[in-house]
Amino acid sequence: TVTLCGAHAKGLTMAAGTHVVLSASGGTTGLNIDQLALDSAAQGAPGLAPVARRDALAAPTPGPSPTVRVTSATSTKINLKITGATGPYWLVLGQSINKGWKPTIAGSGQILGHATLIDGFANGWLVKPTGASTVAVTLRWTPQSSENIALVVSALATVACVVLALRTRRRRTSRGRGAVTSLPATAALSTDPVLTEDIDTPALSSPFATARAVTPGLAAVVAAVCGLGAGVLVPQAIFLAVFLGVALGVAVAFIAPRARGLLGLAVVGFTIGAIVYSIVLQATQHFPSGAWPTHFEVANELVWTAIVFLGADAVVELVRRLRR
Repeated sequence: TVTLCGAHAKGLTMAAGTHVVLSASGGTTGLNIDQLALDSAAQGAPGLAPVARRDALAAPTPGPSPTVRVTSATSTKINLKITGATGPYWLVLGQSINKGWKPTIAGSGQILGHATLIDGFANGWLVKPTGASTVAVTLRWTPQSSENIALVVSALATVACVVLALRTRRRRTSRGRGAVTSLPATAALSTDPVLTEDIDTPALSSPFATARAVTPGLAAVVAAVCGLGAGVLVPQAIFLAVFLGVALGVAVAFIAPRARGLLGLAVVGFTIGAIVYSIVLQATQHFPSGAWPTHFEVANELVWTAIVFLGADAVVELVRRLRR
């Protein structure tokens, strides 16, 4: 039993305001205080021990609660209609507290202020009605504005890359044709694209095109290294499957050059698989956003597998260029 002693043996009197209570170090006293509960009796007198108290105040009777109706909702915006408010009340959004949510009162545009922690996790805003008992409130997830800008910029950059790639290809084709027609009549025309095109200009090529095969020994060494590296990067649960898959894919790409395109197909296949899996699972299970990491481990494994196959394809290309 822990009790007060000395001048405060009969109770501790505190003035209004914030107080800090510190306990002595357990290294000195032999005891560590894990929890200290401060209580008071009715009218502010010192409280009695929990086993002896008989003057506990009855719980207050709450007043009438306003009615809240969701008129429309998306993942980033919720429109509410609140009726029957006769006094101050708390507007609570049952999601983990986050400064990104901004509530505004429709019409006046008044912002309700910063959120307060409610029930240990939720967003809560104290509303003090000053006029009509019916108000419309809009909860908006403000970080989405910058996300939308980033998505638009990414889409424009993608379109620009495609346009530049196709435009460069057309120019290269035109220059190549001009170079061929300007050769002397007695010159032998070469089918080697290097002679008629700028070798520094990027070019599209088929992953199934013919190429010189490498020796089985080199293919085995590179395949083993790629498989081991891929297995280390992916989640441990799929280490063996990815190690064998990448190693086999790299070895086949070296021994049968036309089969190299299978590595690229694997990248596309695993990526599409992750997307389809996530969409179907979310559409059928309706997981809240906070629970995603615990339910989409399969999608994580598929994406990592696509990444390591993409890296394996790059290694195959690099080895081929060094062998030329």
